[in-house]
Amino acid sequence: MAPSADPKVMISYYIEAFLATVYLIAFTFYSMSHHYDVKAGLKPAATGRPHIHRSYTGRSGGPTGRILDAFRGSLDPLLSATMIMAMAMLIAAVYTSIIKSQVHVVPPNQRDIPTGSAIYDICLSLLAASFSVFPVILVYALMRHPERTERTHRRWLRRVVLVLVWGIAAAEVYLAPRGELDYDARHAGESTFYCDQRGGPRYWAGMKAAQFLVVGVPLLWMVLTVFLLTGFRLPGVVDLPWVRAWRSVWRLLVAWINLILMWGLLAYFTVLRHKIIEASDGLDQEDQWGFGQILAVATWVPSVAEFFYVLICRFP
Repeated sequence: MAPSADPKVMISYYIEAFLATVYLIAFTFYSMSHHYDVKAGLKPAATGRPHIHRSYTGRSGGPTGRILDAFRGSLDPLLSATMIMAMAMLIAAVYTSIIKSQVHVVPPNQRDIPTGSAIYDICLSLLAASFSVFPVILVYALMRHPERTERTHRRWLRRVVLVLVWGIAAAEVYLAPRGELDYDARHAGESTFYCDQRGGPRYWAGMKAAQFLVVGVPLLWMVLTVFLLTGFRLPGVVDLPWVRAWRSVWRLLVAWINLILMWGLLAYFTVLRHKIIEASDGLDQEDQWGFGQILAVATWVPSVAEFFYVLICRFP
């Protein structure tokens, strides 16, 4: 089984999805609360934005404000953790695809045919890598621009990592099909190694769709974001009422779309993995935890620790 589909590593996936969901709900609650307070005249429209301020103070009023400060203050380490996880999963998936693609160099009658769940390594590693991208975009959508003093490094560093995640994900969806055992028979009416979970015309059509989505959807997101923020520098466009209305909800809308896709892909990943374990008589289930599995789960400790640190400690 692909390393990224290890049952212990999947615990880290669920932790990541859970944390991203909790943060999104918290910021959505704050955004809605702020919106109604502004309409009621309790707050000026230009203050109290729902996204993170790097210079949080912990001086918000009441327990609710304290909790919101904790969410703001720990959002940055959460984004860093999701980026690290995504890069690790994507690099591992690309490595798996490259290794698996070497089988096509060997003549068909001399190839070693994988048995058990090993035949699904490409499919599982591709799903794990695809899942890892959604929490990154979700958490990044909740971030505000850093303070001016940090714009020269933090802001651009995040953008560089986003571009790297996108580039490696695009490389993975193009390399993964070549790592499939039946890649040479993809244009046939029926796959040579056709089975319930992979192979066949629908499987290869899904691979093509994944390539289009990974390359095209982020580009569309970038173009729409630039348009809503700048109006493409066209006079008066950025101040149009419908542009302002979409701009006010755009980040949260993007985050919620990614949340739905993230949980849907994770559910499919889980179901598929259990079917594969059943088909291979559970040969890939292990009870021992290795260093890699512990490290994957421990990735989320800093953001959780930061949350409670901001929640409990007082700031000047």
